[in-house]
Order: sequence, then structure tokens, then C-alpha cells
Amino acid sequence: MNTISDFIPLFLNDLNAAHIIFKLLLLNNVEINKEIYDIVQKNILEIAKHKHGCCSIQKILEYDKDNTENLVAEIFKFSVVLLKEQFGNFLIHYLITYKDKKYTKPLVNLIKPHFVELCQQKYSSSAIEKFFENCSEEEKDPFYYAISEIQNFKQVILNKFGNYVIQKMIDRTQNQRIKVYFLGMVASLSELLIQEPFGKQIFGKFYKIYPEFRNIVRANNS
Repeated sequence: MNTISDFIPLFLNDLNAAHIIFKLLLLNNVEINKEIYDIVQKNILEIAKHKHGCCSIQKILEYDKDNTENLVAEIFKFSVVLLKEQFGNFLIHYLITYKDKKYTKPLVNLIKPHFVELCQQKYSSSAIEKFFENCSEEEKDPFYYAISEIQNFKQVILNKFGNYVIQKMIDRTQNQRIKVYFLGMVASLSELLIQEPFGKQIFGKFYKIYPEFRNIVRANNS
């Protein structure tokens, strides 16, 4: 015989039915809440990939940040998968915007080995941009390192999604040495870049707002 527990994933994926789960949480019953968290944890991908389910998980985390560590750990476990999902990536967005190292640091470590790939995909690239908007320079360092090789950098900047990540990375870094290094890499790829539909805009933008970039380009052409 089915119980309400069996229907929790379905309820959370439904805009109206999800309110039943939230009402149960408001009872502040430790056993009920734990059961809900455990079920969500076991069905994390099914719920997080859903248009309404991903929002439901965010509300659960907002409701109780102190007792959902196992649920967050499960999100971490599937972070690379979720980043590629149309709706699942918003759950990672949500954790990033907390600007809390207990979320951002583990995520950075999990994502770093897949960084170049994720930069080139529609949904994951937007989440990577969020990292550069919200993380500290120390937390960004693994990403800088992951893309510091010219072949990796070239692959990303010439990609229709990845080029936005590069722009965000350069725009948001507070480390002048890092900024000049990557602007130099952009300049070295200028001939290839301007052949892309978006390339001339990137080149023009950097040339306009960054004196460092103008100096590098002039030096390369002298």
C-alpha cells in the first residue's frame, strides 16, 4: 500500500502539490522532516531535473540550512550532471549565490576536472559564469589553472557558449596579473577570434575597456 512518502517526489515536481510537503515541514516534526529530506536525497536527480522540482529543493534548503547536510552532499555528488541539465543547473546556481565556502569550495573542486567541457555547454556555462560573479579569487584559482593552457583556452574562447565564460572571468577577476595573462592569450588568438561571429565583438570590447589589452595588441603588431 502506498503512503504519502511514496508520492513525495511527484508532489515536489508539481507546482500545487508541493505546498503539501512545505506544510508538513512547517509542523517542525523532526521525524517527518528527516523522512522528507531522506526521500528527496534518494530521488535527487528525478526532482532536481524537473522544472518545479528544482525550485522545491531550493525552498527546502532555504527552510532548513542546518539539517540538510546530507541532501546538499547528494547535490554535490551529482553536481556535474545537474550543471548540464536545463533546470538542474539552477540548483547549482542557488548554492553558488550563497557565497558560502561550505558550498562553493566543494563545488569548485568537483567541477575543476570537467571545467573546459562545462564551459562549452549551454546550461553549465551559465552556472560557471555565476562562479566568477560570486566566488573569491582564492576559490577561482583552480578554474584559472584549468584554463591556463593555450589549447584549453582556445577551445573555450572559440566556443559560442565558452566565450561568455572567458569574458566574465576577465571582467570579474581582481587579480591584475591574472587579467593581463588572459588578455594576452586573447590577443594571441585574435586572428582566429575575429573569424567567429562573436569574435569581433569580444575583441572590440576588450580593446575599448582594457588599456592592458590595447598595449598588448599594439606590441604584437609593432
